[in-house]
Amino acid sequence: MAPNGGKQGAASNASKRKRSSDVIDLTGDSAETRPPKTPRSSAGTPSHSRSSAGPSSSAAGGRQFARTPSWTQPSPSSQRSRTAYVPPWTPPQQHSQAERDAWLQEEDNGIFENVASSQNPPVAYDQYQKYGSLDTEIVGVRYYTGFATVGERITIKREPSNPYDPNAIRIDNMINEQIGHIGRNMAAKLAKYIDKGWLLLEGSLAGEIGQYDCPIAVNFFGPPLNSPLSEEVRERMMMDRLPTQDISRYERDQKKMQQTAERKIAANSQFKASQAPGLGGSTQEQTMQDIISGSERFNPRDVSRTAEQFGTSEDDLAAMVKAKQPMRLATTMLPYQLQALAWMLDQENPKVPAKGSKDFVQLWRRHERYPNAFTNIATNFSIKDREPTLASGGILADDMGLGKTLEMISLLVSDLENFTPSQEDELSATLIIAPLSVMSNWSDQ
Repeated sequence: MAPNGGKQGAASNASKRKRSSDVIDLTGDSAETRPPKTPRSSAGTPSHSRSSAGPSSSAAGGRQFARTPSWTQPSPSSQRSRTAYVPPWTPPQQHSQAERDAWLQEEDNGIFENVASSQNPPVAYDQYQKYGSLDTEIVGVRYYTGFATVGERITIKREPSNPYDPNAIRIDNMINEQIGHIGRNMAAKLAKYIDKGWLLLEGSLAGEIGQYDCPIAVNFFGPPLNSPLSEEVRERMMMDRLPTQDISRYERDQKKMQQTAERKIAANSQFKASQAPGLGGSTQEQTMQDIISGSERFNPRDVSRTAEQFGTSEDDLAAMVKAKQPMRLATTMLPYQLQALAWMLDQENPKVPAKGSKDFVQLWRRHERYPNAFTNIATNFSIKDREPTLASGGILADDMGLGKTLEMISLLVSDLENFTPSQEDELSATLIIAPLSVMSNWSDQ
């Protein structure tokens, strides 16, 4: 029998190897995703007894994972055993992106099979109503590369083929890059609503992505209030302690509106009865003074002033960058035409905003917090550690007679002057679609 010091040394080495192993169950709650503390007995030896772990399922590589109980029959023993047992000598199990996407694909196939074989007709609504909102969190974010910022929309997907949790709910950004999973306990509540089509879930990030987790806000959309399934869904949500405040508020507002409409109808009927001629009532037509007092003055000049507030001022237009006169162009270009040429050259060769700049190019700007990230100001979608793909081209929409033809010709000859001889060999022809009557002007200019 080894001395007590040998036991402690072996336990210390095993603990170090265990801490260096990656956590495999990525669908657990935030407390599970953090490196767990190694339980020890009174003798200082790690406790690996399976009798205290409750029911478990075996995965590849010999790991034991806590089995998530069914929502209809919760298992208390599985609630007590939440930490997965990872043997210190077993290498971590890794899954490629293709394998994880296969879990989603299997989910889609399973949905169609269930709908086809179900005795009940599939649930389909032309219009969903909001039932409530829930603040929860994404866990396991350190194992994925998906990036998103506060307020950005996310996609919520089911992973019924996930080998670690059949209730797994995956969170992706808008370009299908995985960020993490919803915590195990919350996923066990929400999975049946997604699988049966009772609720449509939409979410957005409510905070910054941390080292282990990230807060999100989830909105629940369900069947209309007058549908036969609405009451059943609400009862199930209340049993699962899911929020239904929005649908309840909507129901109260509908009742108030109906009562108000009924009172107006009753009041109008009494007024019409009192104003009926020949029955003690009298009619009175509106005078011109009544019409004028109820009208509003309108000045057409205010419309142009409003447009000027949102448009570009003349000073800003005069300060726009001008391009050089192309050497191959016989006609001398006017200053505003040179400005149009400079704008078209920038549109053909767009560049992302420089670091520290607050400008935006094609709706993309530098992120305020992450210098290597870009945010789309229209969609609030962000990408990190790579530049966005910018489109080349634009629309020249000057008024008639300002020289759009000359500006386009100057763009063609400027491209030939700016490219190097090696690049000219790669240039292809330019397709021009124009009326035959303008071809003479093109040749003269």
